Amino acid sequence: MNQDLSNILKLVEEKKFLEAKTELEKVLNTDLTSEEKGDLYIQFASLYMEVMNAINDKYSTALRKVVKSLKDVDREEKVLDERLNLEKVRSELKN
Repeated sequence: MNQDLSNILKLVEEKKFLEAKTELEKVLNTDLTSEEKGDLYIQFASLYMEVMNAINDKYSTALRKVVKSLKDVDREEKVLDERLNLEKVRSELKN
């Protein structure tokens, strides 16, 4: 069973999801003892947590980049507003 799970993990890493699903279905359709089922569930839970952590890390990184970009845009907007206001005051002083 551990070899089967290793093969499934390898297929997932290779992004061969349909093949991984087929292999997973084969494992789930075999007769397993309650101990083997428990071990399988623990391994699935561990894998699920690893995948979710990787997804959350990527999401967090992307979100930080977006926030930084928005702060940069905000900063540039303030600089432009100050320049426009300065030009407006200069224009009014000339008149």
